[in-house]
Amino acid sequence: MGLADRLDAIRRAFQDVDLPEHHRAALDRNIVALEESGAVDGALGVGAAAPDVAFAGEAGPVRLADLAARGPVVLTWFRGRW
Repeated sequence: MGLADRLDAIRRAFQDVDLPEHHRAALDRNIVALEESGAVDGALGVGAAAPDVAFAGEAGPVRLADLAARGPVVLTWFRGRW
């Protein structure tokens, strides 16, 4: 399932949920912003190779290619609450 399909699924899942209007408006605004950002068109599909990037590690930069050379890599992003 691609990103556009996931966004549609999220929209459908929340159609019948009883949410305060300001929550529903925020959800809709964020989905539209994501769609308009171009991220949907540029999102990697399942099984696509990720670009080689470097991450800040405790002991210095860590390259994705170096990690992948040692075995499978799972990447997660935690946006957090700031």
